[in-house]
Amino acid sequence: MDYPRFTTEQAATVAGVPINTVSTWLKRGVISTYPGGSDVPPDVISPGTGRGRLFTRRSVLHITMVARLTRAGLPVDLASMCAMKFLDVGQYGECFAEGGTALVVQIKQAGPDISITTRAKVAQDFFWPSQYRDDPVLILDLDAFVSAADRAIKQL
Repeated sequence: MDYPRFTTEQAATVAGVPINTVSTWLKRGVISTYPGGSDVPPDVISPGTGRGRLFTRRSVLHITMVARLTRAGLPVDLASMCAMKFLDVGQYGECFAEGGTALVVQIKQAGPDISITTRAKVAQDFFWPSQYRDDPVLILDLDAFVSAADRAIKQL
């Protein structure tokens, strides 16, 4: 079970951003606390007077992915949409068992196209002539991302 146990400071540390950045994203609604689900408890908005929020692993991954994608040049709103797309697949951020998992953000004239797919599918669609090759594309190896984030979480 993914219990809320990470402070805002710990989430910022894992994400590699200042705590003020995380606080600003929360205030602006770019990222939000997780309301919970059938098998995941909610984040704790305020566990008591004078105490800050407590985040689940899912929310720490969300904050970390937003930070990673904004460093790659995506606007923070689009980075948050990408994180939500990944974290809403399967068991909140599970990678595919086989074939590797990739986040693909294709910047089209009509707007971004965000998908979660296998690395093999990325190679097939984007590295051989295809209908996509004229659009800018950002690809993130999600297996490597989740592993790195989990290593940083374990170091807290």
